[in-house]
Amino acid sequence: MTKSVVKMNDVQNEIKKIATNLKNNKDEGSKKRRIIAAAEQIFAQKGFFETTISAIAKEAGVAEGTIYEYFENKKDLLYAVPEQNTIEYADFALNHLQGIKGATNKIRKIIWFQLDYFRTHRNYTKLMILEIRRGPDYFKSKAYENLKLYSDLILTIIREGIRDGEIVSDVNPYIVRDMILGTIEHISIPWLVFGREIPIDDLVEDICKVIFSGLSLKDMTF
Repeated sequence: MTKSVVKMNDVQNEIKKIATNLKNNKDEGSKKRRIIAAAEQIFAQKGFFETTISAIAKEAGVAEGTIYEYFENKKDLLYAVPEQNTIEYADFALNHLQGIKGATNKIRKIIWFQLDYFRTHRNYTKLMILEIRRGPDYFKSKAYENLKLYSDLILTIIREGIRDGEIVSDVNPYIVRDMILGTIEHISIPWLVFGREIPIDDLVEDICKVIFSGLSLKDMTF
């Protein structure tokens, strides 16, 4: 077996492991998902403190007591929103990375997909960036665990590029990952606050140009 095949198998095994963990965290209950969807909408409209469980129950079409069958309290329900959304877009990204060769091409796809997901899921994005991240207990939640799985996917791709010689070997994969995720979130804030449109294709090119210029070997162009 050639070294390149061994490298590829290592990468695929890491990706499969991440996909398995995400699948194990996924909730398939239709009623619970309906409650989470209603919570996402109401929380985004009114904010956490102004939202009531009764309003969420009414939007979901369930009795108020039904919500407590799934969630301990309002904060638990709030964190259920990113818990499921992160699985959704990570799972979708994993599927769409199949068949894409090269770490930089995969990174480009992830950047495009996450910007597109943020644009088409405004309520979730607003909650995640402007409200949920502000709570210190979020970092102890299952929602944060799912986000770490997604970030592990990006780390795996960056390491793939380093192993294959596509990305320079002296970069810190964790810093590169944080640059990618942080840039995407920061770019999304004006859109959320001021209602500006996200020109995804142009943004992807600009982000990739900046990031790849620091990652690429001298004889590579993008």
